[in-house]
Amino acid sequence: MLQPEEKNVPKILLEFLIYGTDEDKPLVTKALDELQKQQSNSRAATKRMRILWYMDKGEKTPDEKKAWFEENRKCKYFKFIEPPYEIPKNFVKDCLQKIRLCENAVNSLKGAGIELSKATKLPPLLGETYAEIIEE
Repeated sequence: MLQPEEKNVPKILLEFLIYGTDEDKPLVTKALDELQKQQSNSRAATKRMRILWYMDKGEKTPDEKKAWFEENRKCKYFKFIEPPYEIPKNFVKDCLQKIRLCENAVNSLKGAGIELSKATKLPPLLGETYAEIIEE
């Protein structure tokens, strides 16, 4: 839920977070470039996804970086990009398609009168992905 001061924050479906240390910079840069290229080649991704990155000299652990992201995200779904920072061909398109399939399945369940329990944890859809359904 957006706070009153965040009314101008765009609604994002999917955010990617790439994190690492200065030593990882060449690999992170390559992954960022590939994600941005795939995003710009997809009209759907242009408006529905955002890429965030978090680099430091090793002051924060990977878990602290993930916690920072979770606290600062403004999205419905998110994915961490971790070492070895490899981005497969059509990765962005595949992620958005999997989200669409998941949401269609959830809507189909609701249409049949079947509701998800708040305690239900959905299986990972995008590899090691954490997803949360936000009621609108």
